[in-house]
Amino acid sequence: MTPSTSRRRLLRTTAATGAVLLAGCGGIGRPNLRVENRTETTHRIEVNIQGESGEEIFESTYELASEERAREDDVYETEGTYTITATVDGEPTREEVTISKPDAVITRVKIQSLTEVDIDRVVP
Repeated sequence: MTPSTSRRRLLRTTAATGAVLLAGCGGIGRPNLRVENRTETTHRIEVNIQGESGEEIFESTYELASEERAREDDVYETEGTYTITATVDGEPTREEVTISKPDAVITRVKIQSLTEVDIDRVVP
């Protein structure tokens, strides 16, 4: 095998590998929901999101260690006002957020301390 043949094979393999790795990324947008544990202990976080008419559109439970985070894509399908309830170790925090561009906003549930849970919006 000549050096140029080996080089071509390497380039083809690298290009094919890159295409495979990126193939799934086209459908993955920005996350709509990010759950962050900023404390030094592990917490159980239940997140429930309801639409304007009270219907549940999302529900999930996370067990996050210190400084760990989770993310969810495609939580919001339409514009509107949503009620987000984050229950941390049995204590609920509720916040209403208005989403005008569902794929351009991240809702963040952030545990700051044992008694402080923030629910806010982040525009990337």
